[in-house]
Amino acid sequence: MGTFAQWDELPWSEVKDELEKMIETAETFQRDCLRLPGPLKKWLTYSKLKDKIEGMIELLPLIEGLAKDSIRDRHWDYLIEITKHDIPYNQENFQLKQLFDANLLSIKEECEDTAENADKQLKLEKQLREEISAYYDKKELSIFPW
Repeated sequence: MGTFAQWDELPWSEVKDELEKMIETAETFQRDCLRLPGPLKKWLTYSKLKDKIEGMIELLPLIEGLAKDSIRDRHWDYLIEITKHDIPYNQENFQLKQLFDANLLSIKEECEDTAENADKQLKLEKQLREEISAYYDKKELSIFPW
């Protein structure tokens, strides 16, 4: 994936596979932008471009957190509630633009906390599942006539 405009159309199901390349591309854009000649840096277009790149560099780690396997429906529902933006996370045609439109940077801390909490919850879930399985694997169920 080469440009920000192309990323808008990226299906959510492909985001996890493309994120590393997207982050590298944004960082390359940032380096290239900073290397532009001094007189160009005074242009309004340069400022807008620089802001767009910096915003994307700040946004992509949030997207990365939301693309984790630990994110559940309840986490998406929480984000929908606090952004007051419909995020169609469970629809087949969910695209990255719909997440970009949710203005996640305005709730950056909540996004980071949600991803971190989801990881902790998944760890607890796995631990409980293992403990319950270990407990019941050793038990024998006997059924007697009444």
